[in-house]
Amino acid sequence: FFYQLNENSKLKDVEWLYRYERLWWEDKQQEDLLRREKIFAVGTQHEQDSIKNRTRQLEKSRQIEETFLYFNPTEK
Repeated sequence: FFYQLNENSKLKDVEWLYRYERLWWEDKQQEDLLRREKIFAVGTQHEQDSIKNRTRQLEKSRQIEETFLYFNPTEK
């Protein structure tokens, strides 16, 4: 029970972080963000995996894959 409660709290924190961050996008960038949200909500598994793979590639190319200070990615 306490483990699930803790996991729920973490998810709520991520939700608020995401909601805050999405406020900063406008116009074309916001359209792109909403398109990506839609893919994760109702897209195919292939579409979702494609975004995940691209995310990993960009993190690595920008050398930020080791900067996770406040959370650990689920695949680590």
